[in-house]
Amino acid sequence: MHVVSFLLALVRPFYKWYHKYKKLTQKPPKIELKMIDRIVTRTLGDLGRWQYADIFIRASAHLRSPLFVQVEYSLDLIRTAGVLPTTLVNDITKWHIIERKCFEKLGMGAKTFFYQDIQPLDTSLSSMKISEGWLHFRADKLSDSEISKFQIRLCAVSANGMVCTEKEVFGCIVRPWEIFKKID
Repeated sequence: MHVVSFLLALVRPFYKWYHKYKKLTQKPPKIELKMIDRIVTRTLGDLGRWQYADIFIRASAHLRSPLFVQVEYSLDLIRTAGVLPTTLVNDITKWHIIERKCFEKLGMGAKTFFYQDIQPLDTSLSSMKISEGWLHFRADKLSDSEISKFQIRLCAVSANGMVCTEKEVFGCIVRPWEIFKKID
């Protein structure tokens, strides 16, 4: 009888901890997801230069609870007629942006540019830090005028739920900066 009560005394704290842990991991994550900036550009496809609309999103994700979560990002183009999904392209480290912070006239009107490497947005989120980075999505066969009529919905999807944020596409095609693929 003493052995059984001793074993129960050992198992009970673990049992309580395990049930608290299960409750915490089954709740949907609380993520503060923000789109900081967005750039739409064109890249070459099998059908020519205007086949793909490449959408680059600079975003931040701040996990409020639980302590850690693994997410995947998705982007939808929303219009009154429906939703057009895009494809996530995991090649953000192969791109850089060129900021036109200052235009200096040198000789025949040359401009100075500032190149900046871009980093991907983390998929492993921690409540200890705010993650900030870029995501690259691709939509097929849309013109610039068609894209500008859409809203974009960025979502962070985990095993227990998802969080989304929306913005207009209008105003992201002509920017004070451009994005270019790095030359290998």
